[in-house]
Amino acid sequence: MTPQDLLKGIENLISVNPLFTGKDLNLFVIANEKAGGFTQTKESEKNQVSLDKVLKQVEGKETVTASITSELVGTERAGHGEELAAKIAAGVQPEKNRLTVIVAAGGDGTSLEVQTGLTKWANESESNKKIVQNDIVIFRLPLGTGNDGTDGHTFEESLNVLTMSLHFANARAIKLSVSGEVTEEGIKEAGKNPADYGNVEVKAPWYSFNVAGIGLDAFVCWKTNEEKAKHPGNHYSIMVDFATLNYNKAFPPEDAEIKIYDGDELKETLNTAFEMLTFGVSGHRTFGGGKQIFPVDDNVACVCKLDVMTMVMQNKKFNDGSYIKTELAKTCKATKLVVNYDHPVLCELDGETHLLMKENFPVTLELTEPCIQVLERDDLEWSRGAERK
Repeated sequence: MTPQDLLKGIENLISVNPLFTGKDLNLFVIANEKAGGFTQTKESEKNQVSLDKVLKQVEGKETVTASITSELVGTERAGHGEELAAKIAAGVQPEKNRLTVIVAAGGDGTSLEVQTGLTKWANESESNKKIVQNDIVIFRLPLGTGNDGTDGHTFEESLNVLTMSLHFANARAIKLSVSGEVTEEGIKEAGKNPADYGNVEVKAPWYSFNVAGIGLDAFVCWKTNEEKAKHPGNHYSIMVDFATLNYNKAFPPEDAEIKIYDGDELKETLNTAFEMLTFGVSGHRTFGGGKQIFPVDDNVACVCKLDVMTMVMQNKKFNDGSYIKTELAKTCKATKLVVNYDHPVLCELDGETHLLMKENFPVTLELTEPCIQVLERDDLEWSRGAERK
């Protein structure tokens, strides 16, 4: 399957979906053409079969759109998806019955970049925000290794969404803000090598559209991304085992203060050393390629400091979500976390990692107001944190 095949297939699918009846559509596919779903022969052939299978379902259906223009745009480097999304948004002229559809075709990184670009552009003005909320809709296709922040865990599952009864919704994000900036000198003073953290220059705030985390899960993502840069593929499960044995040596958990809020109301303060603190846009979220981090409505989990043997023995529970029913973690629903900590630690947002230093704290993770417009199935079993229109 080529990116051009995908562009034509998406155009065919949306042209017959009743949600777009009478719409003049401007379709943009922002594709990471180096993603495994395009470049790995077996995956590409499998995706072409899936595309043909889904297109077969709508064969013979009447076109309901008024018109469609389509364009394929390829990403060329890290961060390019963010720039492209903002550029597309800046070219949108609000008109009745006109809608810009942006398809992010890559892995979680591509999806994160495109959504971050739209979010940052929306935050520049009220008029921009209205365009992102009403005149642009994003669809997230999984063509990488993680695929937790996309509209379906598999390529075929995601494409099938476009054949279903759908509605528009405005999705929230997690915004991570810091109190101070990190310097290379500060990193060196803490005994860390600045060269190991290539994105130190990427300044906060940072955004997540699925799950953000501080601690062990971020360490796993960091090591996974390192390995993937050398040897493309899915190394997450191997790195989970590696991190279980090595995380506490690299980043020894120390006492932290974690304030948990519901709106402006402080619900609880935790004073504890923790292995992992995760915060989802909503409950029922996965990360690490389908690992059930939030199998219930709760969207916050704090795993307190554990000895290595306990971590090894209980590892499976964090893969299937059964840790929720144990004393391994405290879980709850929240809209904001404020974390105070005096030591180096890694954070991750949809698989992209950043090094946090004592200068950054306190760190705030909070749900934004509904902004980016997405497609949701009418038969969605549980809330994904978006506001239906």
